[in-house]
Amino acid sequence: MRVVQLFIYPRKRSAVSIDTIDIRYDGIEGDLHRGRPDRAVSIISEDIIDNFLGSSLSQFCLRKNRWGQNITFDTYHANVSPGTTIKIGQAVIR
Repeated sequence: MRVVQLFIYPRKRSAVSIDTIDIRYDGIEGDLHRGRPDRAVSIISEDIIDNFLGSSLSQFCLRKNRWGQNITFDTYHANVSPGTTIKIGQAVIR
């Protein structure tokens, strides 16, 4: 998997594309949800977004950068499921 996009959300519905992401124990630096009980690192892949955009449901779809994701990978791997550990640079996400 290769990271293709990084976003933070300093405010609700306000995606900001960034070059690097600082993931801490309590969430992502600069993200609205950092330090809150609902903190999360949202991950999706371009091929899932593209497949959805090509489907009949695409009329209800948000633009590519408005899915609420923090990290977009180029492809989805079937072995990624809840509880999977992903290492991105020095960060380990589970």
